[in-house]
Amino acid sequence: MNRFLFPLLFLASSSWTLLGDVLFSLPFEHSVLPERAMGDRNADIRGTPEYTAGIRGSGIRIHSGNRTRLRYSLKGNLNLERGSLSLWYKPEWRKAFVRTSDPRQWRTLFSVNRPPKRLGTGAVFLWCHGDFLRADISDDRDAYIDGIQLVPGGWYHLVLVWENGRSVLYVNGKRHEQMLPSICPLKIVSGDPHPEKRTDRIHSFFVGSYNGQWANGVIDELTIHSEPLSEEKILAEKRKVLPLSLELSHHYGYPGPFRFLLKNEGGTEISAEWSLIAENGSPVPGVNGSFPLRAGEERCVERTLSLSPGRYFLEAKDSSGVPVRQEYWILRETNSHLAKGPMKTILLERIDPLEIRSNPDRFAAKGTLREGRLGKRRYLEAGGGRCNRFAIRFSVPDPEGLYWIEYDYPDDRRRTAEVLVQNCRKNSYELQSGYCTGDEYENSGRILTSGNLFFASGKDNAILVMTARADAPAAISEIRIHQISGGLPDRLRNTPESGDSETRNVGIYYEDPALNLGFGIDPRMMPGLEQMLQRLCAYMKFSAQNLLVYPVCFYSGLVESHDSSRGHAPDFLDALLTVFDREGLSFMGSLNQNNLLSFDHRKLTEANVASGVLHRTPLSILNTGKPNLGGWHGTPPNFNVLHPEVQREVRENVKKILAVGKRHRSFKGIVLHIARHSLLSLGDLKAGYNDFMIEQFEKDTGIRVPADRNDPLRGKEYYRFLTGPVKKEWIRWRCGEVAKFYRKLAGQITAERSDLKLVINTLIPMGEVESPDYCRKDFVASRVLEAGIDREMLRSPSILLQQSLYPADYRWRAGRTLRKGVYEHLRTIDQQREFYFQLEGAVHPWVHMHDRYWESAVGDATKKKHWSDKPDPLKADWLKEQSWRVSTLNPAGFHAMRHYLVPFRYFDVATITKGGFLIGTYGMEEYLVPFSNALRSLPNEVFCDVPSGSDGVRVRMWKGKGKTWFYAVNSSGRPAGVRIRTGKASEITDTVSGAKKRIPESGFSLRLEPYSLRTFRTEGECGISAETEGIP
Repeated sequence: MNRFLFPLLFLASSSWTLLGDVLFSLPFEHSVLPERAMGDRNADIRGTPEYTAGIRGSGIRIHSGNRTRLRYSLKGNLNLERGSLSLWYKPEWRKAFVRTSDPRQWRTLFSVNRPPKRLGTGAVFLWCHGDFLRADISDDRDAYIDGIQLVPGGWYHLVLVWENGRSVLYVNGKRHEQMLPSICPLKIVSGDPHPEKRTDRIHSFFVGSYNGQWANGVIDELTIHSEPLSEEKILAEKRKVLPLSLELSHHYGYPGPFRFLLKNEGGTEISAEWSLIAENGSPVPGVNGSFPLRAGEERCVERTLSLSPGRYFLEAKDSSGVPVRQEYWILRETNSHLAKGPMKTILLERIDPLEIRSNPDRFAAKGTLREGRLGKRRYLEAGGGRCNRFAIRFSVPDPEGLYWIEYDYPDDRRRTAEVLVQNCRKNSYELQSGYCTGDEYENSGRILTSGNLFFASGKDNAILVMTARADAPAAISEIRIHQISGGLPDRLRNTPESGDSETRNVGIYYEDPALNLGFGIDPRMMPGLEQMLQRLCAYMKFSAQNLLVYPVCFYSGLVESHDSSRGHAPDFLDALLTVFDREGLSFMGSLNQNNLLSFDHRKLTEANVASGVLHRTPLSILNTGKPNLGGWHGTPPNFNVLHPEVQREVRENVKKILAVGKRHRSFKGIVLHIARHSLLSLGDLKAGYNDFMIEQFEKDTGIRVPADRNDPLRGKEYYRFLTGPVKKEWIRWRCGEVAKFYRKLAGQITAERSDLKLVINTLIPMGEVESPDYCRKDFVASRVLEAGIDREMLRSPSILLQQSLYPADYRWRAGRTLRKGVYEHLRTIDQQREFYFQLEGAVHPWVHMHDRYWESAVGDATKKKHWSDKPDPLKADWLKEQSWRVSTLNPAGFHAMRHYLVPFRYFDVATITKGGFLIGTYGMEEYLVPFSNALRSLPNEVFCDVPSGSDGVRVRMWKGKGKTWFYAVNSSGRPAGVRIRTGKASEITDTVSGAKKRIPESGFSLRLEPYSLRTFRTEGECGISAETEGIP
C-alpha cells in the first residue's frame, strides 16, 4: 500500500512532521523514483540498481560492483538554508579503515554537487571516510560533524538537521554536534558572508554515490524536510521502526565482567535476543540470550568473558529481525612493550658524522660545517646561523620497532641545538628534542651523552641536528643506533603505604591533544589505539612518571566530539582510563577552551559592534569598548567567564567528562588550563567590562560606576573608572565572582566522587614580557589577581593550586628585541620565591613546567615564507624534511633537573609535571627516574622546614603514624653536603632503595649531587636537625 495515497493514515501512524514539510521522499520500494517530490521527481540513473531487504520493505544496495549512481534535481526538493535529511543505512564493508584522506576509502551516502570552492555555499553532504561518519553543511567556518564510527552489519537511523550555519546529526537517536576548527580569532560577519557563492552551481543531489565514492551498503527510507526536525520527532521515528536500543557500558575491556543495557523504547512488548559475534562473523558459543521486554522496560545484562583479545560485535534484534550492533574490543592483559630487568639493546650502527658527511646518499646540510675538538674527541658543528643544520640517514630493521638513539655532544660553550629524528618520507613527531649548554647552564667541559627513545614509523629514517638560535651552534660527536629487545624496564616504584588515596606525583602534561603523534603508529582506531596506549604506559613506567594530564577539552570544545584539531578514536577517554586502571597509572583531564560552541557568530556584525548591543552576549567587552576582534594567543579572552552561557557550557563539558571518568580509579580530576586567552578566567584587567558585570558590581559593593549607558563604547568609561581609585575593590569583586564559579565546579566534581580534585593551573603571566611591570617582584601575583584568581578565596580540600613556569623562555627568546633588563630577568625569574607565590599555604603545591614550542617551518617545501623561519628545506632526494617542527629543548646533563628542584628551595612540592606539544622528558630519564621515585616515596603530607644554614640545601620532615619521614634536597648546580641528626641512635631507611643504615646519635653525613633529592624514614617519631657541611 502506498502510504502517501492516504494522508490521514500517514498522519496518524508516522512521527514525522506534517506532509507539507516533506520536500522529497524516497522509500526505495523496488524503485528509485521519489514517492513525493516538491520539485522535479525524475531520476538520472547510472549503473544497475540492486534492491534488497531494507529497514521497511526493500532498500537499495549501492557499491562499487553495481556502480549505481542516482542524481536528482535540487530545486524544490532541498533547501540549503535550513532543513533535515533522514535516511536509514546499513554499512556492508568488511575491512576496517581508519579516518583517511584517501578518496578510495570515502563512501558517500548523500551529497549535492559540490563546487570546488564550497565553503560558504551551504553544500550538504553525508559521507564516511574509512569507518567514520561525517556530515558537512559547508558554512563559512567549515564546521562539521565527525568521529562517529559505524559498525558493519547493523542498521543506523541518520538524521542531519541544519539551519543558518548550524547543524546537528542524530545517529540512532544520539545527538552529535558540530566540530569547529581551532581557529579562534573573532571575525566580523555580514549576514550571509558569501552571498555570491550561493548560486545555481549547486543544482543536484546524489544518493548513495558521488564522484565514484559508493556507499558500500544499503540505504532506505530517505526523506528531505523543509524544516529542522525536532529531537522528539527524530526519536519517535527511530523508535517506531527500531524500538530496541543497545547500550554498552564501555567498548574496551579486559577478560572479565561484561555489561550492556537493552531497552524497549517502543509502545508495545517485544522479544529481544542478543549474541556476541567474533570478527570473522561466527557467534561466540554460550554468549547469547533472549527475553521479552515490556514497553519502556530496560534490562542490564552481565556476563563474564574469558575470550582472546580482539574485535567482537554485540548484536541485538527484536522480533522484526532488524539488527543493531556495537563494537567491543577485548584488550591484551600484558603490555608487550614492558620487560623485566634492565633494558636490553642491540647496537645496529655507530655513526661518525665527520666520516659520513662525504656520502651524499646519507648526508645533507645547510650552512657552513666545522670540525671541532674537545679533549681527544672530535665533533661536527653546524653553522652558527639560525636553522643551519645537517641530516644523517640511517635505517632500522623493524619499521614499527622501538629504538634507543644515543648521541654524544660537546658541553664546551653556549649551544642551543635541536635534535630531531624523522621518517625520511613523511612528517613524523616521534622524537623532536635537543639540548642547551653554557650560559645559565654551566659548562662541564666534557663530552656528554643523551639517550632517547624512538618509536619508528618506517625503516628509512634520519637524524637532523640544527642550530636553533643564532650564535649557539649545534654539534654532534657520535651517534649510536640501538634496537631495544624485549621492551622497556618498569622503573616506577610504589608509593608509601601511608593510608592516603592521594599521592605525590611526577607526570607528563600535554597542552595540546597531540598524543596520537608521538608513538609511530596511527591510533585513531583499534588496534592502533591499544598499541599507542601500551607504548605510552611503557614510557611512563620507564621514566618513573605516574601521572598524565591531557586535554579532554581543547580550543573549541570536547576533543572527542567538538574540537577537530586532532583526531581521536571513538571513546578515547574510556579506552585510556581502562588501560591506566590496569597499569596503575593516574590521569587528569584538562580544559583548555577558547571558543564557545554555543555562541552564534552571526551576532558579530559591524552594526552590533558599533551599537554596543553585544554587552549582553557571552563576548567579553574589553577596555576598548569592543570585543577582542582578531585576538589570539597572548591577548584577553574572547568570552567572559562570568556570563551564564559560558559557565553553562563549561559545566556541561565537565559533566560529560565526569560521566566517563568517575567509573575509573585512575581518573583523579580535572585541570583548568588557564592561559591568558582561555575563557576559564577573565584573562587580565583589560577584559570583562560587560554591562551585566558592572550592574552586579554596583549592586554588590554599592559603588556607582559613572558612564553613559547609551554610549556604544561605554566599556572605555567603565575601565577608566574601575582602574582608578576603586581598582582594589574592582579586582577583589572579580576574584570573588570567579572563585564562586570555581567552587561550583569543584562541588560538581566531588559530588560525583569525593576524592576527585579541581586543579587551577595559571599560565597567565609568564609570556607577558612586553609588560612594563614584568621585572617587578610582585608581577606574577598581581597579574594572576587581575585575571580574577585569588588563592585565598580558593582554599579548599577539593581545589589544588598549580604554578606554571616556562623553563626554556630565556633561550627561546634569544635574539628577540626586548626592553632593557627583561632578557636578563628571564634568566633568573624561576629562582625567585615571589615567582611561586601561588603555592604559599597550598595543601598540595603543584609546579608545572610548560615546554616552549620550538616551532619552525624551515623544512616546509610547500611555502615560500612563514612567520617562524623562512622555509629552506634540505635538498636530498632521500629526504622529505619535517615541514613543521615543534621540538622541546632541555638543559644538558644534570641541568635538566634544575627546574624540578629549584621550587623545593621555597616549598614542599607535592606534584610536578612537564610538557607541551609532545613528551618533553626524552633524554633526561637518567636523572628523572631517581628524583621521581624519591618524591613519590614520600607521604602526601605537609612537611615542615628543618633549618640547614643554606638556601641551596633544604631539609624537611613529617611525623605521623609511628614514623618520621625526612628528605634533603639540593637545588643548586654544584654538589653539596649536609649532616642530619635524629636526636638519638637509630636505624634509617632509604625510601627508594629500601637500604637500612644504623646511625649514631651524632647523625650522618649525606652527599647531595647537583639538583638531587634524597628521602628517608625512621621508626618512631623523633626530631630532625640539619646543618650543611663539606661535601662527603
